[in-house]
Amino acid sequence: MRLPRRTVAALGVVLSSACAIGGGTTDLSGPVDRTAVDTPVAFTFPNGSGIPSTCTSPATDPRTRAEYRFVRAARGIADYEVPEGRYGVRAGELLRIDCATGRALGIVRR
Repeated sequence: MRLPRRTVAALGVVLSSACAIGGGTTDLSGPVDRTAVDTPVAFTFPNGSGIPSTCTSPATDPRTRAEYRFVRAARGIADYEVPEGRYGVRAGELLRIDCATGRALGIVRR
């Protein structure tokens, strides 16, 4: 069965949005690998008031307005994908953020 291009394009947008918003849920109880560097006092979130009660995407660095999407979240913390080099994150790593406070908790393996 062949789908019309518009249908395929619409499905792609829906799937991309779901991945960007939904991320994944997993056990994030393990320790961080190391401390992140040069992070803001607190990241902000899209609810407009700053700190959400649950993890949302994107997290924004209020100093630069750079936005980062979360990859996985559980129990009030989330791991966000940031460009290599930002906050000391290397290839294959993510930045862990406490969603209740907006504070960076450290760097973890992807």
